[in-house]
Amino acid sequence: GFLIQRKLVRIWTAFVLAFLVQLLVLVVLIISSFGAIPFFRKHYEFHEDGSSDVHTQWRVTALGKPEWWEFVAPLACAALSALGDAVYESLPPAVLQSFFRDERMVAAVANLKMWQSLGFMAQFIVGAAVKSLPVRLISLTVVFVAAFGALVVLEKRVASVSGSEAPNEPCPEVDTSAARASGTTNEVKA
Repeated sequence: GFLIQRKLVRIWTAFVLAFLVQLLVLVVLIISSFGAIPFFRKHYEFHEDGSSDVHTQWRVTALGKPEWWEFVAPLACAALSALGDAVYESLPPAVLQSFFRDERMVAAVANLKMWQSLGFMAQFIVGAAVKSLPVRLISLTVVFVAAFGALVVLEKRVASVSGSEAPNEPCPEVDTSAARASGTTNEVKA
């Protein structure tokens, strides 16, 4: 938000950078889940042998103890994901509030929160139903790229999310006076 407020970065640029950073993390996770890169390897196994001593229950595997960079890799992935998440948590409500500057703003933000809640529900269902981590990661990546594709369509064909330039194709204007009188908001001026 600070960089956007100081006009150092446009909103669209922030969305693109957030997408690229989170896509990079997803690709690293997918590649490492197939064992192609040595991130997130299983260095310890848990053996329940009736004792309560943690040092005897967690045993080092044949991979040996983790290297120092294997502690940094998960933290780096989490930090990069958090950067993208900060953009995706703060900018969509701001963009909606700039698009809908009338009585439709509350409904638009409520709709956003509904889709976020449905996304959380889908996340828990997929986490419980799909046991394979690579399948979950690939599915998440496909949905993530499709969602960004929808954002690209919004930016290029409907209206600029940055609000600084006109869309490539004109949007129809909404006649809110007739909508207020009839109680609906579906009428569009031709």
